[in-house]
Amino acid sequence: MLMKHIYNIYKNILNIMTPPLCGLCHRAIDDALGLCPDCIIDAHYITPHQCKICGYPFELPVGTDMLCMTCVQKIPAFDRAFAPFYYAGSIRTLVMGLKHGDKTYLAPLMAQMMSRYLMKYNLCVDMVMPVPLHIHKLFKRKYNQSALIAKFIARTINAPMMTHILYRIKDGTQKNKTSTERQHNLHHSFICKNEYEIKNKSILLVDDVMTTGATANEIAKTLKKSGAKSVYVITLARVNLDYNLKKSF
Repeated sequence: MLMKHIYNIYKNILNIMTPPLCGLCHRAIDDALGLCPDCIIDAHYITPHQCKICGYPFELPVGTDMLCMTCVQKIPAFDRAFAPFYYAGSIRTLVMGLKHGDKTYLAPLMAQMMSRYLMKYNLCVDMVMPVPLHIHKLFKRKYNQSALIAKFIARTINAPMMTHILYRIKDGTQKNKTSTERQHNLHHSFICKNEYEIKNKSILLVDDVMTTGATANEIAKTLKKSGAKSVYVITLARVNLDYNLKKSF
């Protein structure tokens, strides 16, 4: 208790001397969400009214125990997908900054947002995995943005991060493809090594944005074929095609 009290005093003094800054506009903030009030207002939260499996937002308040038509027609391989925000406004700016703007300092902020959202679900997992990049794309981008986010989420939830099990062996962009095209494009794109490490394990898969869920679904199939017990998915944002929030990214 004494050490915690000393740490809080130190943190308060440090905040006075060097106040935390908004991750987007760099104005001084109170360290609530890592964004200033203006940037928070421009972040579009997803309501609790969503598909209980894939997390797709419903336009009307239908409760928290409903399935979207896509999941009714075919249940995804993953057990549950979570996303606190729509892919729009300041959240889209965050994602684009990390993904294509070399702003790797945004990864801890995004991980903090995602971890706080997960807390209310009391999710227990054995390990954390980022969505892997193909080696060609990794060399081109120089880093995997999902891995940067996953590293901080793993620390927050006190679970090991595994990057030596899941690999992407088939390259190909998902940009501007339909849901069917995405699924076909992803077929046999991932493999598992060291399969014994995920036998009967619960895995949290981390990515920045979910569009159709095709990537998460293909990875979940691969992991479960290799022995994983359950696969949960967390992204910062969710594209909602019904609200015309789709952007090129």
